[in-house]
Amino acid sequence: MSFPKPVIIAQSPGMQKVLELTRKAGSVDLNVLITGESGVGKEMVARSLHYYSPRSSRPFVKINSAALPFELIESELFGYEKGAFTGADRRK
Repeated sequence: MSFPKPVIIAQSPGMQKVLELTRKAGSVDLNVLITGESGVGKEMVARSLHYYSPRSSRPFVKINSAALPFELIESELFGYEKGAFTGADRRK
């Protein structure tokens, strides 16, 4: 399955640098933390990273981390082993 290339139009030098870094970072297997205020385009940058990554043939999964309780963020995002904590009856 292929996904369309995200279109981000930017004129400022700062955003041009963000787009350049997105292309470079997307080609490397690493974790990227995208921060910013609401409405600045974090999801578009994330989709662009995904497009340029080796995982681009796999689905892009959008997660609203603000909706996850603080106590569950780590296990929900990274999984856990059976027996890691009370109630962990299987590997996730």
